[in-house]
Amino acid sequence: SESCRAVLGKYIDKMPGKIIDLLAVFAIIAGTATTLSIATPLMSEIICSIFNVQLNNSIISIIILLITCAVYTYSLYYGIDGISKLSKVCIYLFFFVLIYVLFCGGQTKFIIVNGFKDFERMIQSFVRITYFKDSVNHLNFSKTWTMYYWAYWISWCVVVPFFIGNISRGRTIKQVILGGYLFGTLSTIISFIILENYSISLQMSNSFDFVSLYHTTGDIYSVILEIIKTLPHSKIFLIVMLITMIAFYATSFDTIAYSASCYSYKELKENETPDNVIQLIWCILLILLPIGLIFSKSSLTNLQSVSIIASFPISIIILIIIISFFKDLKSKK
Repeated sequence: SESCRAVLGKYIDKMPGKIIDLLAVFAIIAGTATTLSIATPLMSEIICSIFNVQLNNSIISIIILLITCAVYTYSLYYGIDGISKLSKVCIYLFFFVLIYVLFCGGQTKFIIVNGFKDFERMIQSFVRITYFKDSVNHLNFSKTWTMYYWAYWISWCVVVPFFIGNISRGRTIKQVILGGYLFGTLSTIISFIILENYSISLQMSNSFDFVSLYHTTGDIYSVILEIIKTLPHSKIFLIVMLITMIAFYATSFDTIAYSASCYSYKELKENETPDNVIQLIWCILLILLPIGLIFSKSSLTNLQSVSIIASFPISIIILIIIISFFKDLKSKK
């Protein structure tokens, strides 16, 4: 990009630039592998529940991954328009799921009242919780979760901003930032408020004891499935949930495959798109590592380690990107 060239200059096409590209590709593959490897077990549980069958979860997970790959490959074939249409479908399904849980789950009052309290507590404790270190390592929470989530999003930073920038042509920097923060962050907060407080309400009212179920089985995915089953018409909702998850991940990975395809070129002219063959190769590559992790039966701890390892060198690159961005802005004044 122009901003990177502003800082790295003549080094961009030599070894430093190639190292940055390789690290970016490694982070992309690690981020997608972690995401899909965590999501597919829940989708496998949903499929077994819908059809009332007991099948090998690894085989079901691989089938889900292949279906997801087919969906985002088909979407990507039609370029930005295909990605846009799939994104709209995903958004409609996502908000349908939230609205259904909020108004049809019978816990509307608790969700709204406690949701506002949760939001207030988050605002008051945001900095303390975000940088919580657990210095005596009593709970091991910082190492297991805080570091993981920071690392997870850092590994995505090499692809998401560039795609957002690519589809935001004609908008100001202010519009892009506000749009990303307001829509993206608020949607995430709303989903946490609704889905989290629905299960908390059932637990606190002694309607269901999900905590004991988790301690007994040790399987978080089966607990999530039991929470979903408490909703009215749960079978239909499970089908909608499964379609929503596939659409969500397909939407994410068609954008990643597109951005990764752009990385494969030494230079792309304005409005030029990567060749379909290159995009197809990336669509296949992004699905191989998640399948490999399923065969290796990686634990959640191992998946967390993948993200943390990938994010370390990327954090240095992010600093270079920030410096490059401001230098590029100054050069255009």
